[in-house]
Amino acid sequence: VAHLESLRRTAVGAFRIDDSHTVEALRGQAPGAPLPLIPIREALADFRAFDASPAGLERLRRGQQGVLAELPPPGSIDETALVADTGGRVAAVIEAAARGWRVVRLLAEA
Repeated sequence: VAHLESLRRTAVGAFRIDDSHTVEALRGQAPGAPLPLIPIREALADFRAFDASPAGLERLRRGQQGVLAELPPPGSIDETALVADTGGRVAAVIEAAARGWRVVRLLAEA
């Protein structure tokens, strides 16, 4: 018989505890100072990404998910992927669905 007295996670994927910031440190920043944010493309670098045309992204932003049918199919039933504009900026997070892909998050234009 064994038991666990404590557990501390030191990393999740590419994110390491050594790279984190405490709430106190963030609160102590000067007003208006930029927050130490990770760009979404970097944070989700392990996800497959698909480029979409400007017209395709406009349709997606209007709720027309038919553009997702033009993408290659998911590689697994639990796959998450990104849809990017032609400049590489993430426009949407998608996940595998019963028939292809579905939008999980649609991001505002920068």
